[in-house]
Amino acid sequence: MPTEHRWVPPEVCVKTPKGTIYHAYKDEDPERVLDYWYTTDRDENPDWEFDIRELPTYGEGRLGTRTHKTILRLAAQRGEIAFPEIADE
Repeated sequence: MPTEHRWVPPEVCVKTPKGTIYHAYKDEDPERVLDYWYTTDRDENPDWEFDIRELPTYGEGRLGTRTHKTILRLAAQRGEIAFPEIADE
């Protein structure tokens, strides 16, 4: 049976004043959201993907009370995350 493949935009994880952070997917499959990988590029260019565990903010203090969204917002505010819109300026 023929199948059709079409691009689906990544789901927004969090919007920050610096830019938007999207979920990343294993093998570009929208049914397989990665637990620790995110991207700042809506077109999912691998150059903009990152592992949240590598951010300095992730390793600070007690993470038990911090969600990924909280960590991502704080890391973006601190300039730990690169955004394509800012890189183009």
